[in-house]
Amino acid sequence: MFRDLLIRGAVVDGQPAALRITRGVIAEIAPDLASRGREGVIDLEGLALLPGLINAHDHLNLDLLPPLGTPPYPSAYAWHDDLERNYPEVAIPHRAVAEADRVRWGAYRNLFSGVTTVAHHGPVPWRFWAEGTLPTRVRLPMAWAESLRVGPDVAARARHARGRMPFAIHLAEGVDGGAAAEIDRLDAAGALHEGTMVVHGVGLDADGRRLLAERRASLVWCPRSNHFLLGRTAAVETLPPEVAVALGTDSTMTGSVTLFDEVRFAAGLGKVRPERLLAMVTSEAARVLMRPDLGKIAVGTPADLIALPDAGGAAPTLLAARPGALALVMVGGRVRLAAPRFGWAGDLEAATLDGARIRVQRGLGALIDRLRDLLTVEFPSPALTLLSWAGNHRSPGV
Repeated sequence: MFRDLLIRGAVVDGQPAALRITRGVIAEIAPDLASRGREGVIDLEGLALLPGLINAHDHLNLDLLPPLGTPPYPSAYAWHDDLERNYPEVAIPHRAVAEADRVRWGAYRNLFSGVTTVAHHGPVPWRFWAEGTLPTRVRLPMAWAESLRVGPDVAARARHARGRMPFAIHLAEGVDGGAAAEIDRLDAAGALHEGTMVVHGVGLDADGRRLLAERRASLVWCPRSNHFLLGRTAAVETLPPEVAVALGTDSTMTGSVTLFDEVRFAAGLGKVRPERLLAMVTSEAARVLMRPDLGKIAVGTPADLIALPDAGGAAPTLLAARPGALALVMVGGRVRLAAPRFGWAGDLEAATLDGARIRVQRGLGALIDRLRDLLTVEFPSPALTLLSWAGNHRSPGV
């Protein structure tokens, strides 16, 4: 059930704002609004309100893992081959975790950095389609292919998706000659078109970048993952201006622990301005995912919202953000994470995130207990350390 809410005392783009939320949708925006009596009132007391963030590339089922491999590699294919031959012993306990619980954890991992919509590269267990119980929205339906090497039905998947949903594929994820040639192969297969999400694109040369623009395809940029595996990232600063770009974390096997970290890493490269980075996780990312109703605060759109301490504008606020500073994360009008003072606004339970006490969508504690049955506290998951999980839930052996 939806609960109608009134958010007051917010700062949106530097201006005072109040939002009335009815049945999960933003119904009214004004500098201030009076309560109608039947609404729950959340007073943000000067916190910045941003659109919920969009993570355009993740593998939710792999987000328990630590960084793996011995980089640098000439391509992601070489990395995959290395892991096939030399799978790290430290990661073996992860295999005992049920796929559904891996996906659940990946969704919570995204929630902890204000992500309200994530593009998962892989199958989503059918139960989550039916239940809608994940704490973040997964972009569904969505077509995907692992790569040109893995996935002989690339053309069929792209054809099925065209005009209906995004089609994502790992492409040009390398610094060797083969990576540069992949975009021509994708085009020859009829799989490069509007709605195609080229994930990584590190090896794209000038001709490849022009072709991306001509076919009205988009790029998903994962700079931390690229630098970890390959020692460099895509030349996003040289893309034609009509190419939409979205930011993605990739999984924790190669990428950032949170989308906040990814934004800061990207900012440190100096390739794009902070305002463009904000767009790459909000409005521009929404275009890439073919969900123009997301990534913005506007009347008639889903109430996907996050609240953070104001740092003097939306972009500076995003660059300063930490998981423990989140005061509110709302997905489609439902509060999924909140500071304790707003804990009444959703079906939430207590947790400690990044050293701060929070309330989070119910089910996290039970999930952590199941993980504790299979993984030791010493399991080297950088994402799990956000929760101080050794201290939040039952002790080992209990």
